[in-house]
Formats: sequence, structure tokens, C-alpha cells
Amino acid sequence: SIHTTQRYAHLNPEKIAGDMKQLSLRLAGRFTRLK
Repeated sequence: SIHTTQRYAHLNPEKIAGDMKQLSLRLAGRFTRLK
């Protein structure tokens, strides 16, 4: 839920940012392969 995500981001914003970057890179790679 959004509330849980906000609490998690408050605890460790750098880890959240890193996870988001990893996820976006993984999605980008998947879309590149589909083309």
C-alpha cells in the first residue's frame, strides 16, 4: 500500500531510490528485448 511505501522510503530513501533504479533498468531491458 502507499502508506507502507511512504514509511519504507522514510526509513531508507537511498535504498528505495536504488530499488527503483534497478526495477526501471530491468523493465527497460525487457522492453528492448521485445522490440
